[in-house]
Amino acid sequence: PGSLSPTSPKPASPVECSICFNTYDNTFKTPKLLQCSHVFCLECVARLSAGLPPNQPEDQLPCPFCRQLTSIPLEGAPALQTSKELLATLPPELQQEKVLWMEGTKLCCRQSSDDPENPDSCISIDVAMSKPESPEAPPAGLAGR
Repeated sequence: PGSLSPTSPKPASPVECSICFNTYDNTFKTPKLLQCSHVFCLECVARLSAGLPPNQPEDQLPCPFCRQLTSIPLEGAPALQTSKELLATLPPELQQEKVLWMEGTKLCCRQSSDDPENPDSCISIDVAMSKPESPEAPPAGLAGR
């Protein structure tokens, strides 16, 4: 008596990224497995690896939870192993992993279209850490008046 839904079993792993709290999917939020076995979405891992110091012989990403290092493949975060266990908990239409790749600091995904007028296109998100143009000037309207 105290449990709200005794019939729904708790999933073995969380179904959302513990960094951004977004639900996993088969594109930008694909669950990626680090070498320590912690799982985060592709977008968060790509953002973290984009923030690594440049010119290192091999990119080593420290896990946000346990700090164990994971080697980031040359192709970037999309080439990391996907958590098949978590992918299998998603709705059937999201269980087939989409092909994603890095173009510089952009994480790209091909968007297929059935519309002959509008053929396949790519959607991308920039994972680079954006720095404000002039950090010393507060945005207009926010000065203490």
